[in-house]
Amino acid sequence: MLLVVFSMLSTIQLMWGLHISNNASDIHLDFNLNEESKTAVVVERHVSHIEDIALPTQSKEHIQTDITLCIPLEMSKKSFLPGNDQFQLFVNKFLPSLQQSSALPREIIIAGSGMNESQAREIQDLVSSFSNAPVYVTPKRESAKAGHNRNRCAKASTGRVISFFDADDAMHPRRLELLSTLFKKRAPMAVIHGWKMSAKDEMKGELGKSFTVYNGVDIFQPQTKLTEEKQMDMSAAANHTYKLHKGWITVQADVFAHVQQSETLQRGQDHQFILDVLRFYGPNPNTLMYIAEPLGWYSHGYFGPPFR
Repeated sequence: MLLVVFSMLSTIQLMWGLHISNNASDIHLDFNLNEESKTAVVVERHVSHIEDIALPTQSKEHIQTDITLCIPLEMSKKSFLPGNDQFQLFVNKFLPSLQQSSALPREIIIAGSGMNESQAREIQDLVSSFSNAPVYVTPKRESAKAGHNRNRCAKASTGRVISFFDADDAMHPRRLELLSTLFKKRAPMAVIHGWKMSAKDEMKGELGKSFTVYNGVDIFQPQTKLTEEKQMDMSAAANHTYKLHKGWITVQADVFAHVQQSETLQRGQDHQFILDVLRFYGPNPNTLMYIAEPLGWYSHGYFGPPFR
């Protein structure tokens, strides 16, 4: 642990909050203010670089994957009704990104709550007009939290891999393709990836010749031993710094036989899910991987401080 004065902070260059290089491990510095000394406490954290995976030449035909694309959807607050903000984002952001995807999911499952059968059929028809993949909508009349809908979606899935995404955001055109490539090559239990804010209608997001994979365990479990409460605080801050989206996690389907998402937490169930996965499978290199590239555009939602 090092102590530095604030004037030194501006000299450290970070990309998306993470210093990316080709070394065996990369160094991230967490900054915390020591209230007594008014100096910054710098905690050095090594984030292990696993591999740069060559990006396949994009095919003109859709690549078939064994990924179930799961979309939790809460409609009871009426923000998702036609004409409202979230519905417009669904139609103008998410569905076009689904249509532009280089890879087809095995199936698309929308786990809807606050939704009746008629609404489910309308949404199924709408989504089917943007994708050739099978579309299933599982309606639930009562309102439900995101964790409950994600669990229902996982239970209904038939894919070997389950990838979660939100109905009011946009996927990178090659998101499913890159995830499929990584799961075939490395067989991780779970994968998280970077994101960025949506800039108007720009959804192309060019990638380089390869994409970078890191050991995500290093982000959520610092090398120093901490209490569970302290560890949760630090990993929440790391999420905000590393530009990773916990709600867009992709997992082996078998994970849900052992770990489910909290159905009672209003916010932070995705954060808790990652910690539970780490507890069950242990801090192994293939437990949690992190793709540094932003594979999604965050269009709308919570802009407050990171969940603690």
